[in-house]
Amino acid sequence: MRVVIDTNVMVSALLFQGVTSQLVPLWQKGTMTLLLSGEILEEYLRVLAYSKFQLAKNEIRRLIEGDNSFC
Repeated sequence: MRVVIDTNVMVSALLFQGVTSQLVPLWQKGTMTLLLSGEILEEYLRVLAYSKFQLAKNEIRRLIEGDNSFC
């Protein structure tokens, strides 16, 4: 299955427990293929850098690259 994930849904999936967090293992296992453009990726990165999330650049990178073991 190929999907485009809204930024708010992506942030919720990566940072919070709940229904959206169930998406993470789907794309990590390859069950779901994320479709994104450079612009969408830039928006994910910009939003994850908001001060309210208190994420360092290396934490954001690990989230985007799929290593979210620190969460």
